[in-house]
Amino acid sequence: MKTESINKIINKKSIKKPKLLVENLLPADGITILAGEPKVGKTFLLQQLTYSISVESAFLGRNVEKTKVIYFSTENSIELLKDRLLNLGTNFGNSLYCYQCPMNIDDIKYTLATMRRKKNERILAIIDTFQEVVYGNQKFNINAYNDTYNLGDIYKQISDEFNTTFILVIHLNKNENDSFKRIMGSTGLRAVTSANITLEQEKNNNYILKVESRYFVNQEINLKKLENGFFDLNVGEILESTNDLDIVTITKMLAKLEKKYVEDTSSNLCVAFNLKYTTTNCLYKKLENNKKLLEQCHIAFKKRRSNGKNLIRIELLE
Repeated sequence: MKTESINKIINKKSIKKPKLLVENLLPADGITILAGEPKVGKTFLLQQLTYSISVESAFLGRNVEKTKVIYFSTENSIELLKDRLLNLGTNFGNSLYCYQCPMNIDDIKYTLATMRRKKNERILAIIDTFQEVVYGNQKFNINAYNDTYNLGDIYKQISDEFNTTFILVIHLNKNENDSFKRIMGSTGLRAVTSANITLEQEKNNNYILKVESRYFVNQEINLKKLENGFFDLNVGEILESTNDLDIVTITKMLAKLEKKYVEDTSSNLCVAFNLKYTTTNCLYKKLENNKKLLEQCHIAFKKRRSNGKNLIRIELLE
């Protein structure tokens, strides 16, 4: 048997980074499970993802790869899906398709085959929900390891054949403390997935997205649910992504103000916010450098000249 040292292999071949549809969240290859208890908001979250990937807009503050999306819904009507998606935007073009009916796995294969316009075109296929898809005449037990492993392998084969990323929506059990062990059914399906994601409700209106994958470190993302049912990052989650303590200070203090905005000279703002690491002449530049993060916190800023003074306005948007 021929053997070769790892150093020789590394020197011979360049190591490719895994392709991701969503930065550090959704691998482009194979199968990803999204699991959550009934009514927790899985479909709302998926529709946000559908919109972001269809139009190449950031998803929960993360970069995405624009991809055609086919949404197979076995529970919600097309009319309901359309109404919700219209709340997010309308510029889908030919990048989003929705189907609603009891599905057979052969129907899914046929749809993928007919929807591909180019040989190597990637498609994101969302199956909502996985349990409602029929598998021909096969007897299927979701709690049997061999059944779920073999079924996962079928999806993996379809993924490879049609260059398709699958998201399978599954319910969570209440019997385990470990989030990923709570995914309904045998661990056989998890054995063939590229990533597993759970959406769980914490106290009040706080939610947590837990992610495990073979491609990146396990993570937890703190979310809040908006009035329209969709999700956004908690401010605390956003601020953890910066080491700039003065930006953190501005964001937290602005939320405590009754008027939710301030407008003053740069020097006065530095004093009012008690900024320790920002000089007067670089405050606006620091805001510009953190513009993306501040937008995620729903904070806008601008400068103007009035009565011979340069003013900066920082506002928390409703």
